[in-house]
Amino acid sequence: MALIWAHLGASSRVREALYAVFDPTFYSGAVLIVTGIIWFWGARLIRAHRTRTRIQRLERILTERAIALPATEDDHAYTVYALLIRITDATVLQKVHLTEEERTTVKESEEWIETILPQLVGASS
Repeated sequence: MALIWAHLGASSRVREALYAVFDPTFYSGAVLIVTGIIWFWGARLIRAHRTRTRIQRLERILTERAIALPATEDDHAYTVYALLIRITDATVLQKVHLTEEERTTVKESEEWIETILPQLVGASS
């Protein structure tokens, strides 16, 4: 920036003032961009870990009762949805009696799927 102003014939005071304004804003902007990238990366890792944990808990509910697991999908949300359907079917048929902790896991997973489902339907259309 200072080179541009020097080429245009600006005085050294103008160049120094512009440099004093440009330098801190440039570096703070670069730090904010890097921080944002790291933030999104970390949030994605946390979200993926929570989803994998949710899948493991739902699978444990079925495997402890010797109920076959549904086919898994590449998309973890579809896997959670398939597991919930299998658990709900088994509960309706009275093959599964859930403990309080398991009911909480199923309820939380259902609430999560309800927030994700519109995005899944929109992505597949």
